Amino acid sequence: MAFKILTTKFGQGNKIMFLSKSKLLFWDFDGVIKDSLDVKTEAYYNLFKPFGKANAEKVKAHHLNNGGISRFEKMPIYLKWVGEPNDDINVESYCQQFSDLVFDGVVNAPWIRGVKDFLIANKNKKISVLVTGTPDDEIKNILAKLKISSYFDEVYGSPLKKEVAIKNVLNKYNFNCNDCLMIGDALSDYEAAKLNGIPFLLRKHKYNKDLFKSFNGPSVLDFLNYE
Repeated sequence: MAFKILTTKFGQGNKIMFLSKSKLLFWDFDGVIKDSLDVKTEAYYNLFKPFGKANAEKVKAHHLNNGGISRFEKMPIYLKWVGEPNDDINVESYCQQFSDLVFDGVVNAPWIRGVKDFLIANKNKKISVLVTGTPDDEIKNILAKLKISSYFDEVYGSPLKKEVAIKNVLNKYNFNCNDCLMIGDALSDYEAAKLNGIPFLLRKHKYNKDLFKSFNGPSVLDFLNYE
């Protein structure tokens, strides 16, 4: 994939300023706020392990290469691969099983370093909007369980696509695009930012290293240390 870097008036030299000067922040959740990627990867693997290790590994690899995309889009593909019906009823059943497998794991997963303090410090200084591939009701329950619902001015989960959620928020607040920032770790996050013409900040980790190997835009490992 060819990456086109979205320009910002803050430039790319000072990445702390790049984050701190933005007025409207769009946040992904898994891998950006909570270190919960392993929880969901393991859940996909275990859900399809009864269909054989090869199928489970295939599902795992696809999931890791398509982070940020809703399970409602992925599950029909995986069910077809293993020869199971991928009608709405069966997809819903598997999605519910997946939800049951991951909810507590996501809640109990470690925080990405520094992110909670950043959200608290900027609660009344910036507009923070959560846009995630996790189902809308599930992510709101997770936020409530973590007692961080108030850190976000708005929350959007699937089935609403990230690029649509971002577009709707931009239309509502009418900020200059360079005053906004999408913080994500997946290609879907980058694409959502690009489609809306807003800058993108990559949260780097072991799973997206190869996916973003040609990306030379601003990135962070966490919200304490900026590289």
